[in-house]
Amino acid sequence: MVTIAHDSDNYSRFLLVDSDGRLHTLEGPPDEIFNGQKDVAAAGTAVALSTSQAIKRVTIKAKSTNGNLIFVGDSSVSSSNGYILAANEEISILIDNLNKVYIDSAANDDGVSYIAY
Repeated sequence: MVTIAHDSDNYSRFLLVDSDGRLHTLEGPPDEIFNGQKDVAAAGTAVALSTSQAIKRVTIKAKSTNGNLIFVGDSSVSSSNGYILAANEEISILIDNLNKVYIDSAANDDGVSYIAY
């Protein structure tokens, strides 16, 4: 592994070639993390994870107490088009702002926890 450069956020970028010859880049550790929980008060309503917060990646996990499904997507997310999470399932998304990620729920008051950097 070789350091190539530092990006505009001063993260180190590394060069890694795996055993199949595929080239990968790896980021250095983040300077800070953001975490939270979000519930959907009324099923069928898309809710943003957070107000504007610049990030690079978010991991979203459906709460273990959820009785029904969570749907993840953009501001138009619903039960008919969202990425489906059952209780304790999770997804990681590369995205530049938390306010672009929305959840919906099949039941009132179900939700998610998230961690981002």
